[in-house]
Amino acid sequence: MYSRFKTLDKRDCGFLTREDLLCIPEVNINPLGERLIDVIMEDYGENNKINFKQFIFLLAKFRQGKSKSSTTEFNSRESKLRFLFDVSNPWKTKKKHKKKKTNILYLDVRSKS
Repeated sequence: MYSRFKTLDKRDCGFLTREDLLCIPEVNINPLGERLIDVIMEDYGENNKINFKQFIFLLAKFRQGKSKSSTTEFNSRESKLRFLFDVSNPWKTKKKHKKKKTNILYLDVRSKS
């Protein structure tokens, strides 16, 4: 994990910026990539930067909990759903409206075609 972090940290400054994250090809081509980075910086970063420890907490979100004992507060189903909701809810409302949800699903499906 540390080697991946160092690879993304092109300036060797000990943290990742929005620009560093946009260099990840899968993020760069994703229509929700900018929003994903917004959530990452808001939830994990400080001053639009994330250090290695924050990077690890972020990646823990995507770790698959194969058993109840390997599920933590960071990779629980609720935590993953909250993260997904935050990515798809730039309006910061408590609930999503049908039209907004449809637009986001359209962008997501369109990116896969």
